[in-house]
Amino acid sequence: MNFLRWVLVFVLGGAAAFSFLSYTGMGIAAGDLVGVSGRATDVATMQDRAGYWLLTFVPVQLVLILVLYGTLSFAEDASAVSRAFGRGIVAALLSAPVTFVSGVAMFAILRFPLHFGSHIR
Repeated sequence: MNFLRWVLVFVLGGAAAFSFLSYTGMGIAAGDLVGVSGRATDVATMQDRAGYWLLTFVPVQLVLILVLYGTLSFAEDASAVSRAFGRGIVAALLSAPVTFVSGVAMFAILRFPLHFGSHIR
């Protein structure tokens, strides 16, 4: 059961990383088109979609923190308040590296065929 929770943690980390990378990519694309004549509608659409990706990232990251909170099992002998506070702080601090590692792994998997595809065939 604990293994499935950690798998869920990294799947949620991948979803959060994808959402954040999509938010960043849309923002970069919109910023690149600012000032180009005739592209004002495209800029507005990209900025709107970037906002949607950010609004997707935040709840996924919060669910990741909640799943991490339930997965952690330390301070069993502490009081309920201190245990909840300690686990919550550690879960919030661990959610960023989990998202980062999941994003790097996802980016590396997507870039693998571009670098090594010709050597595999």
